[in-house]
Amino acid sequence: FPSHDTNQTYVVMNWNRSLLAWWRFENSSTLGENATLYVDESTYSNNLTCKGGRCPLTFGSAMFGNAYSFNKSQFLNKTDSNKIIQTNRTYNKQFTVSAWFRTYENARSDIVSTRAGGGGGFILGVDSSPVASYLCYLQEASGTGSLNIVWNSSTYYNGVWHHQVCTFDWINNVTTLWVDGVVRGTGTIVLNNTINTAP
Repeated sequence: FPSHDTNQTYVVMNWNRSLLAWWRFENSSTLGENATLYVDESTYSNNLTCKGGRCPLTFGSAMFGNAYSFNKSQFLNKTDSNKIIQTNRTYNKQFTVSAWFRTYENARSDIVSTRAGGGGGFILGVDSSPVASYLCYLQEASGTGSLNIVWNSSTYYNGVWHHQVCTFDWINNVTTLWVDGVVRGTGTIVLNNTINTAP
């Protein structure tokens, strides 16, 4: 695209099939999406689903394309039990989770998480307590060790689209929180065991 293009654009690179999941939430009938099926557009078919009152009801425009609106009781699950990533020191040593989101409410929200029902796993989300903040969270499956990186900022509920990224690097033992293209926090990973990555 031209360097002078003022429109919002993005590029997705998928070198060596390293992109493990990409959910665009476009409600595309061409892809087979519908009110309860949300297709993964990577090459791994990590599709998402929901049931009944747990499904998001509002569909509209987003930062790029379209988006769904969720309340506190609505969420999506993978359509199968296969793990997207095996996060430990010998496999998937480095991985990144990112999401675009917008909210007007100062409240805890796990935007992308593998900790449904508790236990170990990771969270990309926001929190309201003790103060408004963005967060990246990582916990061992045993529940004995955890790492929480936060950036205290009330900007997350200002009704503007934000891009949040959590990078988990087992090789260099560091987790990094990015918000809107800027590093806002880092921390050292001291966990020894595999964390839970079940959907």
